Amino acid sequence: MPTMRKYLQENMPTLFLSLHPFYFENKEKDCNVVIDILSVYPHIYCVDGKKIKLDELFTVLMSSRYCSVIATTKWNFNRRLIYLYRYAIQELINRSKYYLYHPLEIPELIKRNLEKIVKKIGRSPKGHSDAQ
Repeated sequence: MPTMRKYLQENMPTLFLSLHPFYFENKEKDCNVVIDILSVYPHIYCVDGKKIKLDELFTVLMSSRYCSVIATTKWNFNRRLIYLYRYAIQELINRSKYYLYHPLEIPELIKRNLEKIVKKIGRSPKGHSDAQ
């Protein structure tokens, strides 16, 4: 990531980062590098769509907890829902790999997760009357 700092600063693509600080060789130094890179972004969100401050993220990383964040220049409801939905699908797929779910259960689990996401956010995407 440090080698991408200039590119990220100039282009500011939306990033989805899955952070695994328990693999960092020098945890404090590596956490500071992540925070420094993310500091170019005006908005950092947890995958549940809640905004997170960089000092809060640093605390999470230093506690060696896995976390995923979205860094972006702007945020809207539909984009938020898309990222949350993708994350929910990926989590279900990951869990099915470890036999926590049978692959045939995944479509119903995705539907239930989307319903939970819409309930948490408070409304469905534009143009949709429900979460189908």
